[in-house]
Amino acid sequence: MPNRTTETLDFGRMGRRRLEANFEGGDLSSDGGLMLLRQIDAHTGLSRLAAKALTERRDTAR
Repeated sequence: MPNRTTETLDFGRMGRRRLEANFEGGDLSSDGGLMLLRQIDAHTGLSRLAAKALTERRDTAR
């Protein structure tokens, strides 16, 4: 019989909602969570801020 443990990670609350994760499987997606990351980035604007902070050092004339 396989050794099964259910561990839940608690990330606290966001407003009235509790955010937690577990490893029970359920419905899996091949995108590896990229849809969630896209939504987080759209909300926070992190990639836009990172792009502004980086300097293009390549020779764009080539």
